[in-house]
Amino acid sequence: MKTTPPAQNIRALRTYLRALLTGRTDKSFEAASAQICRALLGLPELESAIRVAAFWPVHGEADIRPALLALMERNTLIYLPRMEGLELHFVPIDSLNSSKLSLNSHGIPEPRGESVPLSSLDCVLVPALGFDASCNRLGRGKGFYDRALSTQDLQPVRIGVGFSDQIVEEGLEPNAHDVPMHLVVTEQKIYRH
Repeated sequence: MKTTPPAQNIRALRTYLRALLTGRTDKSFEAASAQICRALLGLPELESAIRVAAFWPVHGEADIRPALLALMERNTLIYLPRMEGLELHFVPIDSLNSSKLSLNSHGIPEPRGESVPLSSLDCVLVPALGFDASCNRLGRGKGFYDRALSTQDLQPVRIGVGFSDQIVEEGLEPNAHDVPMHLVVTEQKIYRH
């Protein structure tokens, strides 16, 4: 694992982690994504889930689409986020066919259709720039997931998804509005809060 900048310097840390993610192109990325998928599918939280919110991987994020396909084959209902203003809304999908998605202004594929309350879902898979061993999350800085997760009375299980080199060793100092994950899954380890 490469040494990351100190967590206290959030701007430098975000810059470092963005470069780390967008620079992923080799076979080790594919192998690590496959290991993450195996780890996700073995989680008791996902084995018992009926409704799971997920994300479409972009910008070097772990490719979890094989896990989503396997969950769909288990009859798990999958939901993807759609940005509306400053909010995330979760919309059911019936396939992983990218032609059924539309690119938003950030270049992220999004589903069409009616959204459901996040509180009606069992689990939510959450991407990030980085995490720490206490399951704190460092997002891209816009607060979409923190806003969505903090407004729910009944919380789904929050599962952070990332690569082991996205784990910040020194620990992140969460702000009052930051929502920690219940667990974080990497290709090497599962961290629990």
